[in-house]
Amino acid sequence: MLNKDKVDPGHDRISVMVVEDNEYMLDIMVNSLKRMGFTRVQKMKNGKEAV
Repeated sequence: MLNKDKVDPGHDRISVMVVEDNEYMLDIMVNSLKRMGFTRVQKMKNGKEAV
């Protein structure tokens, strides 16, 4: 978890695309990134969808 007293690491400016065919793992990864402070997270179920 991020310490709120520290300087903002800029996670709100970084876009992240998570590509995973297992929906359970996809949700875990996206939720983990959001808890870390990333706000711009896209999730794709396969490589074809990502491209």
